[in-house]
Amino acid sequence: MSGGAYAVLGVSRGASKGAIRTAYLRLAKQLHPDVNKSADAPQHFQRLRDAYDVLSDDVRRREHDRVMDQQRPQSAPSSAGSSPGPQAQAPFGTKPPSYWQVYDRARRAQQAQRQAEEDYARRRANMGFDADLFHQNTYLTALRMLPLMAPALIVVLLFSMRHGRPRESRREMIIFDGSGRAFAQDVYGRMHRMADLDRQ
Repeated sequence: MSGGAYAVLGVSRGASKGAIRTAYLRLAKQLHPDVNKSADAPQHFQRLRDAYDVLSDDVRRREHDRVMDQQRPQSAPSSAGSSPGPQAQAPFGTKPPSYWQVYDRARRAQQAQRQAEEDYARRRANMGFDADLFHQNTYLTALRMLPLMAPALIVVLLFSMRHGRPRESRREMIIFDGSGRAFAQDVYGRMHRMADLDRQ
């Protein structure tokens, strides 16, 4: 039987997903902290869950097998002539195999890297002024305000067009008749008497 996560679950390296799941469920019933009251039951159950998580995912299982293959040439001379020891028969021995330590170290390093990336993102968010975010928010605010400002801009444009006539044309709207009386013409062409402007 191969070592590593396979030894924890008690299955061979070529075991199918169904066999791995069956072995996991069988051991989980025995090692769950609610059932097993020993002091080290939580640690054993956690190792069992970690091993199942690795072997149930194809990508992680291939990575685990690659790490095991790299570790095998180093450990082969020491175990070449020996019979299966307590580690092979008791997967929950006091000292985990070296490949498990390598895997566990890699898993912890990955968790630490993920935590560092989250901390960096959190610090960057709290650093202060972000020009890109400011420009994006300004642009979105202008787009949201455009429907509200459009009617006001149209009214201002119409008002400026209506009152944008030159003043000379307004002066020409005051008309004097032959006797010097003043009349003003409105925009509709009607004449109104302006006695204050009469020529005396």
